[in-house]
Amino acid sequence: MKKITIILLVAFLSVSAYSQEFQVNPFASFHMGGKLNGYDKDLKFENGVNFGLGLSRGFQGKNIEVSYTHFLTDAVLQFKNGDEDSRSSAHMGYIQIGLVQDFQTGNGKVLPFFLISTGATYLKISSIGGSSWSFSMATGGGLKYFFNDAVGLRIQARFLLPMYFNGYCGYGYCNGSYRAIPQGDFTGGLVFRILN
Repeated sequence: MKKITIILLVAFLSVSAYSQEFQVNPFASFHMGGKLNGYDKDLKFENGVNFGLGLSRGFQGKNIEVSYTHFLTDAVLQFKNGDEDSRSSAHMGYIQIGLVQDFQTGNGKVLPFFLISTGATYLKISSIGGSSWSFSMATGGGLKYFFNDAVGLRIQARFLLPMYFNGYCGYGYCNGSYRAIPQGDFTGGLVFRILN
């Protein structure tokens, strides 16, 4: 985790000398949890709420963004033979770095954008302790609306994909082959812009 954090910070700060603006984006989202499919049981993550923070440095409409998203959920082990489901609280954390491409409009107040990012995701299921890490990617788009030069709103939708290349084992679920958890979120938040 420390190595990943350091790499992301170095990559983010490396564009500082060329940046024309700095943006801070606190947000909250409705998060669709997804599931890991198995032969005799599935591990499902309930829909819930996430919250987080994005930091970006930009120039000419291109923004390098580092973000952290914290997702609160329940992990549900669903047995396909009819046995009663087993449930535990869980949380997931997404550390991402990527590109946010703004598209200029006439008055500059409304900025549609596209985003793509990559990074790491950790999963912690309360009843078993410990955490597991996976490679993850995200893509999506949205809209920024600025009330003035400094403050605006940002809404977006993302597709998220944590990937376990060597499979995942935990909370009574185990599969040694490649597994991914298709997820998504719908986000709203503020954006604060600091111009150089």
